[in-house]
Amino acid sequence: MEKHILDRASLINYNIFRNTEIRITERRFLTVNNDIAVKVYKALGESTRLQIVKLLAQQSELACIEMANQLKVPANSTLTHHLKPLIDCGLLAVRREGTFRYYSLQREVLAQYAPALL
Repeated sequence: MEKHILDRASLINYNIFRNTEIRITERRFLTVNNDIAVKVYKALGESTRLQIVKLLAQQSELACIEMANQLKVPANSTLTHHLKPLIDCGLLAVRREGTFRYYSLQREVLAQYAPALL
């Protein structure tokens, strides 16, 4: 079995199999931009925004009206108010088609800052 050199920047996963062989896998942490991290965590700190991210984690993309119906948000202006910080921090992408705007989750950003939500 190979020997692995481990340091504090490594995440160690131990997988024990039936024959009691232990395999060690390493994952390096991605470098985190502090300014983006603050924006992401601030955006996710509000329950409606967290619900939006969880909803989009299950869908590929949604129009604003579909999100409003599923989240039972009373007005489009309220939903737009919650979408703006999520777009500004890079968690959501917007695609325009005619008069509709479709929102999708930027999964790589979410995976870097809040992987438990995927």
